[in-house]
Amino acid sequence: MDMGQLFLVILVGCFVFFLVSLIFGMDHGELGGGHDHGGHDGDGDGFMTDLFTLRNIFLFGVGFGALGSIANAYGAGPLVSSFAGTVAGVLMAVFGAWLFRLLRKQQANSVTSLETLVGTSARVTTTIPKGGRGEIATINEHGVNVTMSAQSSDEAIMENVNVTILSVVGNTATVKPL
Repeated sequence: MDMGQLFLVILVGCFVFFLVSLIFGMDHGELGGGHDHGGHDGDGDGFMTDLFTLRNIFLFGVGFGALGSIANAYGAGPLVSSFAGTVAGVLMAVFGAWLFRLLRKQQANSVTSLETLVGTSARVTTTIPKGGRGEIATINEHGVNVTMSAQSSDEAIMENVNVTILSVVGNTATVKPL
C-alpha cells in the first residue's frame, strides 16, 4: 500500500466513523472527561475539553486523510503530505469543536418544575367535581402549554372557568376560581 492509498483509507475510515457517531449520537466520547451523562457542558468546561472528543478525532482523521491524499497526488513526499494532512486535521478538529459547541449552546431547555406555576392562573379544561379531579391548562415560564390534573380546594369548578393555582403536589394542582 502506497502513501496515497494509506491517506485514502484514513480518510474513508474516519469519515465513516464520524457519520456513525452523528447518526447514533455518540458525539461526546470524550477523552478528557468533564461532561455529564447527557453530553452537555458543565460550567467549568472549556473549549479544550470539547476539542478532545472521539468525534473530533474522526474529523482530524478526515482532514488528515483528505489533504494528505491531495498533497501526495500532486507529488509531495510522505513528510510534506503528512505535515499538510496534520495541519488540515487540526483545523477541521478545531472547527468541529467550535461548531458543535455553538450548536449545543443553541439547544432549548424547557425542563421546568410544576411548582413554579403556584400563584399563576389557568383554565379548567375538564370539570373538577367537588372532592374529585379534573384538568387545567396554563402556560409555564418558557411559554410552553402545560396541562395537569387539578382538584378544587372546596367546590366543584366547571369547564372553561379561570382559576388560580394554590399549590402543586406531584402532577396535581389545587386550584380555586378567580
